[in-house]
Amino acid sequence: MQPYINTPRRFRTSSLILAVCLCSLFVSSASLLLAQTQSPDRYQETGEGLTVFGEVYRHISSAYMDQVDSKELLNVAIDAMTEYLDPYSVYYPAEDRDDLSVIYDGSYTGLGMNAVKFNGAYTVLNVYPGFAAEKANLIVGDRITHVNTTALSDTTISLRKLLDGVQGDTLQLTVIRALTDTLQLQAELGRVQTKAVPFFCVVEGDVGYIQLARFTRQSQREFRQALHQLYRQTDLQGLIIDIRDNRGGLLQAAVGIAELFLPAGSVIVSTKGRLNNNNAEYKSRLAPMYPELPLTVLINEQSASASEILAAALQDHGRATLLGKQSFGKGLVQNVLTVPYGGQLKLTTARYFTPSGRLLQKIDYKAQREGTTSNDVASAPDGWRAGVFPDIETVGNSDFEVTDKLHQYGLVELFVGTKRGVRSDSMVQEYIEFVIANDFAREGSALEQSYRIRDQLTVETQKQLEPVIHSLQEELRNELLQHQTVISETLNVGFAMYNNPFDAAMRIRVTEDSTVATAKNHLLSSTTAAED
Repeated sequence: MQPYINTPRRFRTSSLILAVCLCSLFVSSASLLLAQTQSPDRYQETGEGLTVFGEVYRHISSAYMDQVDSKELLNVAIDAMTEYLDPYSVYYPAEDRDDLSVIYDGSYTGLGMNAVKFNGAYTVLNVYPGFAAEKANLIVGDRITHVNTTALSDTTISLRKLLDGVQGDTLQLTVIRALTDTLQLQAELGRVQTKAVPFFCVVEGDVGYIQLARFTRQSQREFRQALHQLYRQTDLQGLIIDIRDNRGGLLQAAVGIAELFLPAGSVIVSTKGRLNNNNAEYKSRLAPMYPELPLTVLINEQSASASEILAAALQDHGRATLLGKQSFGKGLVQNVLTVPYGGQLKLTTARYFTPSGRLLQKIDYKAQREGTTSNDVASAPDGWRAGVFPDIETVGNSDFEVTDKLHQYGLVELFVGTKRGVRSDSMVQEYIEFVIANDFAREGSALEQSYRIRDQLTVETQKQLEPVIHSLQEELRNELLQHQTVISETLNVGFAMYNNPFDAAMRIRVTEDSTVATAKNHLLSSTTAAED
């Protein structure tokens, strides 16, 4: 089974037959422990644990004062086991195997959109062309408040789970558009195929740009096709590989892209686990297709796992300049193990190391469980810190916490939706006032907490709180006014996504991106220096 190293996801079990699955897992673990340690005491300890578990389950089921949902008991037991280990070890029952196909192939059954939850509803951030969301006439900035009869403000179930179903299922969506119009839209679930490379283009100076959004089985093929198309357009002077916000995927996909640029035999990554079959060294197998093409790789705080493998391999071999922010710091490998009745267990089986021997894992989960560490940073050889560190650290949007948070909550898209895509010369000032007037403050901030308190008070008591709220609003207003340039750039991208087809909007987004501009200038200056 091909290893992969994606970010954490949690799903609940949903069948009583998982009692059998649970016991099978325990028994398999006991056998494995015996085979590896040759310790009868350890095997006996595991057997006793199974007996105790069965007895506790029986007593609760038969004697607890209220009727207990047996399925929920088993859900809690399995979730507790995996959660005890780390956030990345997850059990997938048969009905949730589709969630694994998102990682492997980038495909799933759904609507084909991205949305973020804030203030009890989901704001649509973008809509993929050609899929169900577009056919249902969802647009950027729409607020989804209900799926069928389920109010999203009253449930902790994610939108992804509420949209679960099979192709052809019809869902009724309640949508608020521009914060004024309530619409009832019907959407038919379909198969969505996301792209590993959603966008590529040539920027000024004959520099190529490729956005690599995820690492799936299709990643290397899509990446090579994109690079081939760029070479058909121009004689490339350099290439920008954008893996910002790429949370990972298949390890082998990262290896496949790295070997396009590294000499044959170059070590790309190694994995070390408890079992011998989890110890491996991945090397470039063929001569590189692009051995001389200058590279700059963009990373940020959300570049994780497979992204870090690619970035670190190119950095360690001196093949690319990394530009951006320190990466996430996930150096753990998961393998998928078969479980009875169609289920699968994604289990952390190894740590990965870069070609220079760096362990990039940030959190030491074993130390956390044992209470033997006072911080979250795992030890690493030669004093390396967790994550991949850029060669050039940028000053960009991520430095501005306020604008980051507002964008994260979908406020840019919501504002653009309220304007119905029509810009104005005063859009920055209007946006700032929109943020404050609609009570969309940063979650957890003093202002946001004040709003919550105010809503629970009587009218008279609210008046006493108004001076405090006014002062906090003024503080937020002044903070935002300090970053008008960044807000203007972000709004330009938001309006572009609302008003243009996806490729045209992405081209505007890349053009407006100051980090891309920095990368381009670095590549061109490096090329000029090399020629001199």
